[in-house]
Amino acid sequence: MKITFPVRGGVYSAFSMTIDHERIQASHDGDVASVTFQADIERTSSWETLLQGTAPVLLSLHGVLSLDQIHNSNDTGATLRPTEGLPLAVPEVGNSASLRLPFTCSRRYIEHLEDKRVAQPGRDLTLAVRLWGVVAIMGSPMVEGSGVGSLPVRFENVAATPPEQLRIPRSDWIDRFLPALGYRKTVLIELPLAGQPPVPEELHNAMQHLGEARTLRNHESYQKAVQACRQATDALLGAGPEKKAWCQTHLAPLIGAEKARMVDDSLWALRPLLNKTSHGYAPVEVDRDAADYAIESLAVALNYIARTLA
Repeated sequence: MKITFPVRGGVYSAFSMTIDHERIQASHDGDVASVTFQADIERTSSWETLLQGTAPVLLSLHGVLSLDQIHNSNDTGATLRPTEGLPLAVPEVGNSASLRLPFTCSRRYIEHLEDKRVAQPGRDLTLAVRLWGVVAIMGSPMVEGSGVGSLPVRFENVAATPPEQLRIPRSDWIDRFLPALGYRKTVLIELPLAGQPPVPEELHNAMQHLGEARTLRNHESYQKAVQACRQATDALLGAGPEKKAWCQTHLAPLIGAEKARMVDDSLWALRPLLNKTSHGYAPVEVDRDAADYAIESLAVALNYIARTLA
């Protein structure tokens, strides 16, 4: 993606910035998510032609990443943090300099982006990139042979208009960006790792199926996600006419028969939803909210079981 920064109504551009999608990095620290661009910046040919003997120096740069083409107060977006390496004397054409552009936002905003994206299933994520700043024009082209002066001739506001569109392929967004940005790390319950400490085989299998359910949910396969939850409960409750007394066997010696029965009942309470989405004769369409309900309800139960056995 190449972005130009016009000056004075677009008569000429101060510089251009190239952003490689493959070099975009995502990370999170607590509740703060970051998307960092690696940008290559150089002067434009129009600058070299019209303002010979001068050089643009980028003094400040500001920016916002958001869904809206026209930025408004309803979409706060991800804001550009102060950029290291400024002021920067923009190199001549063919001799680019590199800038790191870190945009930060809350993880709640990442949830907002994903909610908006899945409203149109199968679509890539498209973000508007707004960048603006101030350049100093150094030197004067009016004095022949003077070269580039050391004092600014004037200062100019620059802005990338209209906002550029950054398209992130759906697969990249789901598999690379969302995990790195901490998406779904703030769910109600996080399961302990299966096998740390060692857990019974049935509970291990239930955890594995729940992990599959979360992956399917993130890939918008909501019905299959709930079916994976059904498989998780099957591991503990049994399938078909075969019923298990797993909770009574493993939990009752630790917490008593009554509490073990309550855990068992909480798992059975999910079965009406899970059954109706798993049988071919009367399938029920499942949306995102239903999948979240099944996954998080099951996670509460499995987390309690795992902590009780630890």
